[in-house]
Amino acid sequence: MSAAMRKIGFIVTLLLALWITFPALAQQNATGQTAQAVGPLPVMPELFDRANSASAAGNHSQAIVDYSLFILLNPTFSQGYASRALSYDALGDTDQAIGDLTRALSYDIPQVQYKAAVYYTRATLYLKQNDLTDALDDLNVSIDAYPDGVDSLGLRAQLLTYTNRYPDALTDLNHLIELQPSEARHYLDRGFIHTQLGQSDEALADYDRAVDLNPQDARPYAERALYYSAQRQFSDALVDINNAISRSPQNGEFYLVRGSIHAVVDKPIEAADDYFQWMSLNLTKRYIAPQTLTSSQAFTVEMQPGWVYNIPFAASAGQKVNIAASGESPQSPVDPLLVILGTNGSPLISDDDSGGNMAAFIRNYEIPEDGEYTLVVGQAGGGAPQGNVNVQVDLGASG
Repeated sequence: MSAAMRKIGFIVTLLLALWITFPALAQQNATGQTAQAVGPLPVMPELFDRANSASAAGNHSQAIVDYSLFILLNPTFSQGYASRALSYDALGDTDQAIGDLTRALSYDIPQVQYKAAVYYTRATLYLKQNDLTDALDDLNVSIDAYPDGVDSLGLRAQLLTYTNRYPDALTDLNHLIELQPSEARHYLDRGFIHTQLGQSDEALADYDRAVDLNPQDARPYAERALYYSAQRQFSDALVDINNAISRSPQNGEFYLVRGSIHAVVDKPIEAADDYFQWMSLNLTKRYIAPQTLTSSQAFTVEMQPGWVYNIPFAASAGQKVNIAASGESPQSPVDPLLVILGTNGSPLISDDDSGGNMAAFIRNYEIPEDGEYTLVVGQAGGGAPQGNVNVQVDLGASG
């Protein structure tokens, strides 16, 4: 895949995040059953039940109180610590949650699926702390204990993919597909791996299978569009990304993908419209410059996800305009995106990465008519999530 394609929100770095949801302390097997801890009967189990009810109702502070009382009476009952860990995590205390899971693992857990689930849950917490090494270690132990645990296999496949260990990730995904042959997401993940390994036929077969399994879901079409773009099969890519947009028209990422395709096939107005749609759908804050630019200027704007700057400028028909935007930090730059709106507010021209190192550069754009235009400075999907962007506007001279 090209750099422009790989930065989209549904590439592997964000696919990783999809696995890191609020961890349920249960490990699913291929039939969807969950494992529960089995051990000696506890003292005052009604305390544990009350804590579970409070946790289920979202009252995690009360749940922690009741779990703690239960643990005082049952200090070696591992499930008390494991359950309290979830409430600590829900309140944002990841360190305490990890500590409780570690305590849980120090006591006897006779049910291997439940033990595997505890390791899986601790792995998700390590990932929240960006501790990839300990997360992978826990996933390895979880899978050794219960080789058919789909949650652990799936998360390890994502982590291995994230760290570019593609053959190992492929092994896990092959096992997942054996366990869950009707799960479209596994084929999407495996298709990405096959693409990275240069196995184009296998990748396309996986993407086709994902589409067949879930034809009303937008995501398989979008990912197959990325595959076709990487193969420079842009007509097929446009068909697929249009299918994705028709199924999920509010997903800004899909317009970013289509914009990059339109830019490659030399459809500048369509690309500009798509990029503007991406910025509009993901808007979190808009800044409008108080004055209209009438001469060339250089300035710096602060950028965060969803921030957009509207900067009006006056120009005459025939003027050749050059606008460049680049992240201020060369080591970890923000990825700027530029769009020029016409006098009626419609997108005319745009650019994402043609300036190199994710810099945007609109070169020698000839103004079609006299009037006031708008430069829109936003952010594409790659690079650092926030930072400063240096903008250079050269309005040139009238033609």
